[in-house]
Amino acid sequence: CKILEGIVPKEHVRGSPPPDKKLMEYQFVFATTWALGGTMLVDKIYDYRMQFSKWWVSEWKNVAYPEKGLVFDYYVDTDSIMMAPWLDKVEAFEYVDDINNFGNLFVNTVDTIRMGYFLDSLLMNKHYVMFVGNAGTGKTALMRNKL
Repeated sequence: CKILEGIVPKEHVRGSPPPDKKLMEYQFVFATTWALGGTMLVDKIYDYRMQFSKWWVSEWKNVAYPEKGLVFDYYVDTDSIMMAPWLDKVEAFEYVDDINNFGNLFVNTVDTIRMGYFLDSLLMNKHYVMFVGNAGTGKTALMRNKL
């Protein structure tokens, strides 16, 4: 899985100690969550993401997801080896009054932080990335900001 390849620590020194088993399990579950459930949609009749999230949490009892939200609302915090909300990564926006650059303002949201995380981890390993989703979620702005 390309997602797992992007988040598992690389072995820099031959024979170095292996990564923490709990961290590896959390990263595997996180990568698999997104590989299998990342394309789930919420349509007018059925919330596939919520159903997937409920099923996923019931199956993977070794990985402690917080009770609030869906499995897609969390990432693996490698320091604490816990699932932490993406919201923790969103920095407060500070407006700089520059009338000439108003069109270039970029405000990070949970969606842009999450997409940026996957973009960085996939590009780091020279994998192709294509974002698909609803209008207004920051796909184009994120790519412009990255390029």
